[in-house]
Amino acid sequence: EIRDNRAERGGALSAHRAVSVIADSEIVNNSASANGGAIQNSGSYIEGYMFLMDSSVVRGNQAAGNGGGICNYATLEIESGTELTENTSGDRGGGVYNTDRMRVRNASILDNFAMDGGGIHNSSGEVDVYDSDISDNIAQESGGGIVNAGGGRVTVANTSIENNASQN
Repeated sequence: EIRDNRAERGGALSAHRAVSVIADSEIVNNSASANGGAIQNSGSYIEGYMFLMDSSVVRGNQAAGNGGGICNYATLEIESGTELTENTSGDRGGGVYNTDRMRVRNASILDNFAMDGGGIHNSSGEVDVYDSDISDNIAQESGGGIVNAGGGRVTVANTSIENNASQN
């Protein structure tokens, strides 16, 4: 368990130009004064850097900026029963803020909060969501479940998107 850490970026973990794997773990109650309450991932998919979350829980993390749970500027894969829940962003992406490549497969993004994109905020990146659940997320402004902005691409298949809300 990775718990109760504080940082400017990536409250629990900041991965920059790296290949990182988190499996069978819990990342709980971390905070960032900028982005990535639990994790900030940066680098370039062209160079082969990526971050994989497998069978893990990211819960109760907070970021003053983007990505209450995860802030992604590279390649991110969220898979196999991973759950992002109860994370809070002061700006965009309560569960995840993405500007690059992200794939969600067999995962849950639940009960997160942000100004925009309670569950996921995609800003000019590419997001693929398969066989997953994006539910009960809240956005103060827009996109309770998902916001897709800046010419980004979002593909969703065989996924439940339910009970998300925008307060305005």
